[in-house]
Amino acid sequence: MRPSDWTRQHFAVVGDLHAIDGAGTYVVAVGEHGHALTYDGVEWTAARIAGAGSLVAVRVHAELGAWAADDEGQVFHSINHTWERDSPEESTWPLTSLAISRDGRLLAVGADGTLFLRSDRWRSQVCERHPFVVAHWTGAVFVAIARDGYACALFDAGWVSTPFVLHAVDDKLPTAWRTRNDGLFFVDPEDPTRLVLNSEVVLQAPVELLAVWGSNAVGLIAVGRSGWLFHYREGLPQTSRRPPR
Repeated sequence: MRPSDWTRQHFAVVGDLHAIDGAGTYVVAVGEHGHALTYDGVEWTAARIAGAGSLVAVRVHAELGAWAADDEGQVFHSINHTWERDSPEESTWPLTSLAISRDGRLLAVGADGTLFLRSDRWRSQVCERHPFVVAHWTGAVFVAIARDGYACALFDAGWVSTPFVLHAVDDKLPTAWRTRNDGLFFVDPEDPTRLVLNSEVVLQAPVELLAVWGSNAVGLIAVGRSGWLFHYREGLPQTSRRPPR
């Protein structure tokens, strides 16, 4: 990867971009003051979600659209660029992360130990309270991961709290993205203006990077402070996911 291989775009009005996710060529990045950027495989479209605070997490499902969570405990859902509030009634604390399963179930977690699961409707979930920073779908079960060394996993019998290896959290944060051939792109914690592939710096940005995501359909995208977005289109693993119609 050479610096010239990256396309740089600056959406100054958007403010900091905190999270990004996608399915196929459908990509959504979210950030401050309810701002969301949507990519259709050709261009980015900016929108401001009415009633949203600072958006901190986003998940995209190939058929069902996108969900974004904010620091006021709200969740918003989008299909065809239209955003509507779709929040757990009991949610008042800031949310930190979302995860979505193949069948469209959604997990929202918060730093106060909040757990909400949505299938046909939102339901408050009970597990040991820890400062959850990551919601993760393993391909089989939901896991809520805490920085204090614990995780809650959802099995058929309910939530189970177990010790967790702290370093295993890192590649599930928004600041990292693992390829199918096990390459790991991550924002350098010692210099967050640098994006690293394993041990090689592949992007030196003019601002702090806050999230990274990629697919074979669109390439690699990193987002950061002050509405900066960086796009690299080559050499990524194949994906079979398609955008919602």
